[in-house]
Amino acid sequence: MRKPTLNGLTTIPPRICAAVFAGLISCLAAQNAPSPAGSGTDAGSAGTGTKAAASSQGKLLFGQCPPGTKVEFATITDQPLGLAGAWVVLGKQDMAHFVSDPTHGLALAKELDAIPVVWLALRDGWPDGKFVDQDIIDVAHALAEFKNSKGEPQTSIVRLFLEPWNRNWHGPKDAATYKQWWTRAAKLFRANGCGPDRVILSADFFPSGVKPQDVRSWIPDEAQLIGLDLYQLKALTPGTAPNKIVLAVVAEAEARKLPIAVLESGIADGVTEADGSAFISKLFDFVQQHAVAWMFGSYDWSRVNELAANGWKNGLLSSNPALLAEFRQRLAGMKWRPAPFHSGKQGG
Repeated sequence: MRKPTLNGLTTIPPRICAAVFAGLISCLAAQNAPSPAGSGTDAGSAGTGTKAAASSQGKLLFGQCPPGTKVEFATITDQPLGLAGAWVVLGKQDMAHFVSDPTHGLALAKELDAIPVVWLALRDGWPDGKFVDQDIIDVAHALAEFKNSKGEPQTSIVRLFLEPWNRNWHGPKDAATYKQWWTRAAKLFRANGCGPDRVILSADFFPSGVKPQDVRSWIPDEAQLIGLDLYQLKALTPGTAPNKIVLAVVAEAEARKLPIAVLESGIADGVTEADGSAFISKLFDFVQQHAVAWMFGSYDWSRVNELAANGWKNGLLSSNPALLAEFRQRLAGMKWRPAPFHSGKQGG
């Protein structure tokens, strides 16, 4: 079928804007009954997801982001996923691996028959103006050629760029340079087979310490989507500094008539503590009210030394049956109707 286009996304009324994005995702993710590959389980492993693949329900605009695994997601939901995360470290990663990686690559998206959500990680900057150009072109070619399990061209979501200021990821710390790099990469995608209806370009991440009133300066005019990371309770607790940033992002999305997607989330405060349950409740409320799509990572963050040093704990849902049951119940009851756009059902 012919895919909807997002060429006019930034200029059309908000309700139409949401409808276009919703139609894009729904048409791609729920054309027919999901294939058996949509189970969210590892090949050859048993899981409840296999049952859902035989049903006629559409796919949730929900998916696993690295470092979550297919096995873990088989415990989280038995409903077909509509999104699958893929990771590219520009200048460091072999493009063949990006295409073939069955855990965090395009192969996973094809197996799940899901929309790829591609992280572009910029680790060492763009010092000579050419360092990662070829990598971006190669990613663009891979996405331009990517097809779903039915052999149909598949739209992707691309995040430009992943965490250039976080931990050991080096990059610009001023908005002007960030937008310059973002725009350069966007032009490379557009010039290499990835038009606005083929690759949806997301503006993501806001540096630590940015003031809420400065959020708008970090969002390029060409962005089709605004992405958020939500990991800790304080980001969703009114009055806190992180929550003021989140609210500023929501306000800017409304002002620009752009959809919001939570493209990374997870429980960083610990699944065994009361904060874990509080975070899940607030996360679901936020997604229900504001987001058109949502990615989640279920992982023991304390295994990453840098994160553990900053207080991140075990966020593996399967390690806490009560919290897992709460999560599954809330996910099963999701109504994919994003606010403030209030426009139509977003999936199954």
